Amino acid sequence: MNSIKRALISVWDKDGIVELAEFLINNKVEIISTGGTKKILESNNIAVTPVSAITNQNEIILKKFYFYVHLSQFQIVLEHLHKLELHQNN
Repeated sequence: MNSIKRALISVWDKDGIVELAEFLINNKVEIISTGGTKKILESNNIAVTPVSAITNQNEIILKKFYFYVHLSQFQIVLEHLHKLELHQNN
């Protein structure tokens, strides 16, 4: 029994994305997507729910938010690397 009900697909590299989406659809998984990924899927007759329909937020605002989340995660990694470097140099 499949416990996954929804999947968010938003990728830069679109290679293989149609096949992945078809697999998900065949397994009764609702696809949520944004921008270019959404357009590719729709052009291949794959049902897609826009992410803005789920969040009630503008897609640009969401992408900016995700950018800041990734940026903050990157900052945490840099801080850990800096501490490691300081520790190794002492």
